Amino acid sequence: ISSKNEPIVKKEQLINLYLNLGDLSLVLGAWSDAKNYFEKSLKISQESGDDLKKVESRSKLGQIEIKRKRWSLAIDKLEEVLNFKLSL
Repeated sequence: ISSKNEPIVKKEQLINLYLNLGDLSLVLGAWSDAKNYFEKSLKISQESGDDLKKVESRSKLGQIEIKRKRWSLAIDKLEEVLNFKLSL
């Protein structure tokens, strides 16, 4: 039972749900869907201040570009992850 002030689905659960859906889409080769799910998880992570999930979401966005063989974009995305980790 949840109170009126507590959301039914917590943000952490929602982030994990989007990450899992993104992973599944990535395995199935549905890269656009995966990107959308990872972007949603990133947005919620940013709103909630969850640095670990921000890093994970950004890393997964880089993985999509690796799968697509878009090497420059993959490098850019993964450098963002590295720079973010270094700033923590």
